[in-house]
Amino acid sequence: MSVSISELEVRYTKAREIFHALGPVSLEIHPGEFVSILGPSGCGKSTLAKVLTGMITNFTGQFKISKDVKTISTVFQDYGVFPWKTALENVAFPLREQGLSSKDARLRATEWLERLRIDNFAHSYPHQLSGGMKQRLSIARALATEPEFLILDEPLAAIDTQLREVLQEEILALHQSGNVTVLQFTHNYDEAILLSDRVLLMSPSPATIVKEIVIPFDRPRNGDLREHSDFSLLRDELRQELRKGYQR
Repeated sequence: MSVSISELEVRYTKAREIFHALGPVSLEIHPGEFVSILGPSGCGKSTLAKVLTGMITNFTGQFKISKDVKTISTVFQDYGVFPWKTALENVAFPLREQGLSSKDARLRATEWLERLRIDNFAHSYPHQLSGGMKQRLSIARALATEPEFLILDEPLAAIDTQLREVLQEEILALHQSGNVTVLQFTHNYDEAILLSDRVLLMSPSPATIVKEIVIPFDRPRNGDLREHSDFSLLRDELRQELRKGYQR
């Protein structure tokens, strides 16, 4: 599947004034590609994510997601889990919607709760979970559906460093093992480098894409890539390029 975004802009009224929140943004994402959009907090990354998921409909320009895509999953920073369902039920619900039997949905849900290290809380409700656990639950629900298009809006931002690295590697493995196209919004340099084929740098709000950097590392990859000497060099390049965006 592919994604095409052309001259996309978002404006809204704030205190009787027109606020320019995003754009113009144009980009193409090719089938099976992992693209990260890297930018400062508040630049408009989440605004773009919400346009692509239909949460924001008041925009100019256009975007197109190829018609053959069957499953799109999104993970936002704010969990988005059902408070009246247990952790297991939360993950199993979209699987049942996909047509899996109750038994198969529960088996796959259990597998993903184990992979995200929250299987001991399978029968707990979201209000009984910590913030980090709820975020892991949200990620498990998205990944369990084996989506063809996965949108990640900084889902690991509130998770501790050690677990964040584990989850990065889960996402990396998912992308490399199947036919999934991923668009990730982040402000984490390491995350962008480890996971991506390309990194698009955004300016401060109203965000536009100011630079594209192709990640030079071959696939398949694993977490050991973080120790590569060129990894640090590329991190410094991203940091310097992002700073230039503030000066434009």
